[in-house]
Amino acid sequence: MIIVLQLIIAFFIGILSLFMIFKIMNIVLKRFYQFEDKNLAFSIFQSGIIMSCAMILSSIIDPATNAIRMLNPSSDFQLEPMIHSLGFVFVFIIIGIIITILTVFFALLSIFFLTHIDEIQELKNNNIAVAILTISFILGLSLIINDYVGSLCEMIIPYPSVLNIN
Repeated sequence: MIIVLQLIIAFFIGILSLFMIFKIMNIVLKRFYQFEDKNLAFSIFQSGIIMSCAMILSSIIDPATNAIRMLNPSSDFQLEPMIHSLGFVFVFIIIGIIITILTVFFALLSIFFLTHIDEIQELKNNNIAVAILTISFILGLSLIINDYVGSLCEMIIPYPSVLNIN
């Protein structure tokens, strides 16, 4: 029963988080930079940010599963421990989304600083090469950070202390 619940939680974490990142990204980028809907470079850019989010959020699945297992040791369903473990899952989602936003932001700042072109204007001009390079930088940074997000979430789980017997 708990494994099925974990699968359902992972599915909804993915759908809700990716949808939320997509909506936030559309609002911010279209409002501040006036991107058009029929811009292939912008679509590539959006796709890369969504992949970055998925990559980072995939690292919270194992800690979320461990929190559910740790706080629900019996195989039967009990409401109070399940609600407690879902609280940890919610915190992990928030951590994942915040780190995704920070990763994308700092990756963009870095690439803007390292290059001598205006990436935003090039994306508006439908420059696919700039979109691919920009997104590659974001995905590379996400790949590097990915494992550490999972480790950060694991650190929050209240595992029982183990006695050190010498």
